[in-house]
Amino acid sequence: MNTTIVLAVSLGGYGFLLLLYFLLSFIDQKQSGKRYDFLSDFPFEFGSISRGPGITAKTALSLSYAFAVLGSLLLTFAPNSGSLFGLSIFMAVFAFLSTAAVVSITIVPAFLFRSHLISAVVFFVSQIMVDVTDAIILLNVYSTLHEPVSLLLLAIVFVVLAVAKASILLNPKLSRWTELSAYMDEDGSITTKRPRPFPLAFSEWLCFFLSIATSILVPISLYLVSTAI
Repeated sequence: MNTTIVLAVSLGGYGFLLLLYFLLSFIDQKQSGKRYDFLSDFPFEFGSISRGPGITAKTALSLSYAFAVLGSLLLTFAPNSGSLFGLSIFMAVFAFLSTAAVVSITIVPAFLFRSHLISAVVFFVSQIMVDVTDAIILLNVYSTLHEPVSLLLLAIVFVVLAVAKASILLNPKLSRWTELSAYMDEDGSITTKRPRPFPLAFSEWLCFFLSIATSILVPISLYLVSTAI
């Protein structure tokens, strides 16, 4: 398959299905009558798996990241990938793990502590590894050919993305993510609710939105590599 076709299919499929995920999730939230807050609510609470729009939204999300995995395999379709073939497969493995993890954190509720936390950590780590591996591929090609400069710039972007995701994962506030804020009502009673932002929920959304940048830039960067080698 031509790398241009792989690029178009990956970006087109990912973009369309991701937009569908957000659209259907917002429709589901409107039907439920609940206000959603990206700073304090978890991804699994964005669209319910007990209603039609929510189920379809989760399905669209799963398929969108499958297209992202395809994009990470773009170099395997290039005839001259050579030694980069192994790195491409290595990156695709982490892209697949990231896909499984992001689907998991949008389905598994946070009260299932162990399962949810494992999914979140796998998502963070696999996303970091995708960024790092792509940066290595770009720097490898640039150090050999010394062109185009776009490869070097993209490598820097991937390093920044990896550092940003690592900073989220290593945020010390995550160790206290179960702590709630207490408020005194007018009648003197004490109520508790999630602080805003709620560390783990907000961190998952941050990494999710950074993963969108990664999913778009990976096939573009690999396409540039395929045209340079």
